[in-house]
Amino acid sequence: MTLPAATCRRLLNLPQFPTVWVGGVCAFVADDTEAYCGAWLDANSQSVRSMEVVEHPFSKQQLMRLLVQAMEHPHPKNSPCRPQTIIVNDLELQFFLRGILLPLEIEVQYSKDIPLLQEFFAFMESELIDEAEEQDVLPPEYAELFPPKVKAFAELDLCQHLCNMQPLKLYCESWESPTLVALFINRESDSMNREFGVMLYRGESAFWDFWQRAMTEPAVAEEDDDDEYDDPSLLDQDCLLLNFEVADTVDALDHAFFQLKGQYYMFDVGVVHPLEGVRHFFAPEEAEMVYVVLDALIQFWQRHGKKFRRNAYPSIEMPLTISSPLHSALSYQVQVSTDPDLLEQMQQDMAAKEQELAPVEIKTIPADFYTLFRFETPESLTELRQAVSYYQSGTVPATVERYPILIIQTTKPQALAIATALAAEGGVHHLTLVSHGDRSFDSLVLLQTNANHFWMCQTLSSGEVAELDEWFRAIAKGKGACGLAIAYGMSGKTLRHPTLKQMVGFYEVFLQPNHIDRDRPPTPQPIERRK
Repeated sequence: MTLPAATCRRLLNLPQFPTVWVGGVCAFVADDTEAYCGAWLDANSQSVRSMEVVEHPFSKQQLMRLLVQAMEHPHPKNSPCRPQTIIVNDLELQFFLRGILLPLEIEVQYSKDIPLLQEFFAFMESELIDEAEEQDVLPPEYAELFPPKVKAFAELDLCQHLCNMQPLKLYCESWESPTLVALFINRESDSMNREFGVMLYRGESAFWDFWQRAMTEPAVAEEDDDDEYDDPSLLDQDCLLLNFEVADTVDALDHAFFQLKGQYYMFDVGVVHPLEGVRHFFAPEEAEMVYVVLDALIQFWQRHGKKFRRNAYPSIEMPLTISSPLHSALSYQVQVSTDPDLLEQMQQDMAAKEQELAPVEIKTIPADFYTLFRFETPESLTELRQAVSYYQSGTVPATVERYPILIIQTTKPQALAIATALAAEGGVHHLTLVSHGDRSFDSLVLLQTNANHFWMCQTLSSGEVAELDEWFRAIAKGKGACGLAIAYGMSGKTLRHPTLKQMVGFYEVFLQPNHIDRDRPPTPQPIERRK
């Protein structure tokens, strides 16, 4: 059995990195139900490329389909690519895959024991068992009290009126954290898929820690980035969560607690702390506090909600006495207030962030291309300069022995079109790697032209960045100096190995990490045309 020729060609267009992937299948028993998990993991970055849990035994064909998914459509933290080697824990699977993957230049090895795979399956088994023995999200004594209060809160729809940028503060001396900052979140892709909720930060310092991270996190503006607070740095926060989402009719029979505007809704709760992580249930004292918070917010909005029309944010302080839902003799003195000074600071921060993320025109290199990270010797640099049709002179360290260059290899028409377009835009100002610190986000390799336009060259996962450590160290040693080359030759022996004859453009530039220069006026560079 072999892959269709069209599929092989499509997969060969993916970049190949010297990585090792491991894969296999494991059977679990959770809650008297048998389940099967198939997975492909990147051993270099120790990340999951693809996985699937099914109710029936995996066939070798299913695992092959999962491998294609791992290459073309991996989990979000990884980029499409091919591995150099895969290791499986089943001899029959090795024989099956070896012939299929030969045209893709992927070596298939066998190992009886693969620790990374065994650890992953052990983790998945524990997760499935934990899921089967899922803990109630609310203490039993609050299970019947919460639904009507949650429904009353949701029906007021504060999240629609105070979305993201208008927090409210609650103060009560009886709470472990006397001050809570309530931030209302509203995500709505369409009327049928709405998600909203409230985040209760335990103290003003906890809120400002979150806000400063949100404002300083390096990012590239995206037109469709509506999930402004859906940030993997959530684990660094200190807050309680109450989240609402639409549930379909079937799920609603078991899980939804209320209906809102004709839709079934269910809610999730959570507690986040930097030292504890995320916990998806409330302790009794947390359930008591959140119940009181909801009651206070309901009374506050019923009294003052009309004052917030047309994005108004008046200065209001409202003292309330809220009875305990369980103990008739116990009550809480709660003050709900707005904070115009806090809002003003948030708006200033947002304005600065928007200026930082001013609209950037990003062009994409044609889909059929490779990015090759190579080194050139002084001799080969001289030959390269003489071979290309478009040459941009720059600074090359005099003592360079291995000059790092990024080669974009595509078809001949596309290579000529790119080189012509770069010349029309005044040449290349610099390359940049837009990364997210030490978190496992993808990094973007961009080039900025002297017309202040950006071209996306490549997306690298954290594992791929680590594999290119030698290349980036050479750039650092040369104080950022590197080269960019445009080449063609997407078939035959020259695939990923373009010849001098196939080099169209060469640009001597610098790589400046996380540097997007929007204020610089256009400064065209002389592009020497040789042919």
